[in-house]
Amino acid sequence: MPSRRPHTPLLSTAFFALLAFAAAPAQTEDRKAALEEWGDSLCTWPSGVYAWTSKTRTDFVLPDEDGPFSGTGSFSITFTQGHPDILGTKTGSASISGHVRNQEDVVFTTIWNDPIGGPGEQLSIPLEPGATRTKSWSVTNPAEGGPCSFTHSWRLVFEREKRVYDIALKGKRALANLRTYPAFDPKTGAWLDVTHRFGFAFRYDFTVRVTLERRKKDWVFVNAVVTRADATASYEQDPEIYRVVSSRCTNCGKVRALAGTSLGGSTTGQSVQLSWPSALIPSATVSAVFAYQCAEGEGQATCERNRTETSSYFDQDTDFFNRARGHDIPLQDLPPPFSESSRTEIHSKTIIHDYRVRRVE
Repeated sequence: MPSRRPHTPLLSTAFFALLAFAAAPAQTEDRKAALEEWGDSLCTWPSGVYAWTSKTRTDFVLPDEDGPFSGTGSFSITFTQGHPDILGTKTGSASISGHVRNQEDVVFTTIWNDPIGGPGEQLSIPLEPGATRTKSWSVTNPAEGGPCSFTHSWRLVFEREKRVYDIALKGKRALANLRTYPAFDPKTGAWLDVTHRFGFAFRYDFTVRVTLERRKKDWVFVNAVVTRADATASYEQDPEIYRVVSSRCTNCGKVRALAGTSLGGSTTGQSVQLSWPSALIPSATVSAVFAYQCAEGEGQATCERNRTETSSYFDQDTDFFNRARGHDIPLQDLPPPFSESSRTEIHSKTIIHDYRVRRVE
């Protein structure tokens, strides 16, 4: 009887379990994988019609980059038509060898370790989750085991390798206004110029969990979830010329509400960019009264009146998130904090973004 298995081997679908790196950045786990196959065959021989189905699975470890691999597994073949002595299921061992090519394809050869199997044929399938391939062929020459028809299907199934990072961001945007006032020094009896520095400091504290996924040769952005979000606006002055009556931050609550929400993002090389919301602009208002004692003499009445009148000051932060959206955050070898400052005759401004990155898995 001619060979019950065609010369083209029963090919397999690959099931890639691309395991994530261990929590320690310097260590990685094996990228375990499996190749699965199923096929249907029908031959019309002088001794009768023979039909069978087959399944093959081999397990192996993928190289981290391009390179060879090998592994072992098992096969089963079930004859549903043919001579009564051959009907039923036969099992045995199988092996696989191959290589990953350009992080684009898996090139492989599977072999049944049993005389019932023919020589293996080298084939390839894209290194993509859910990639499918179906091949149908026939053999007509009786000397080659025909007439027979075969159909085999392959499907590549795997979990992409992932990396998870916690990116912590602490920073502030502080604007200090500079105003000069005449002040009476009771110790010397002289009038002095006093420079009053006042303004709001908006402070932020975030943690964002970022997931990257390996696609071929690159690590690409999958998602980012804000796990911690806090914002405050504190009124600061030196010296304390005014006594604060009330102070409130508008939209600080909306900043805190970012916790549990997702951010967009992207990757460039070994860096991540986060898409912070553009419409979120914290603002703050303070109400205060003049706190200094009034000097006797000209202007005292006006000074006393000012001590009873409430004045207010307003500021909004359009800088912090705007700058953060433009940052490339290295996942290794973090630079010093992003910092910028400016100063004019009437104000000074400081913006700081201090990132910390921790590999989670």
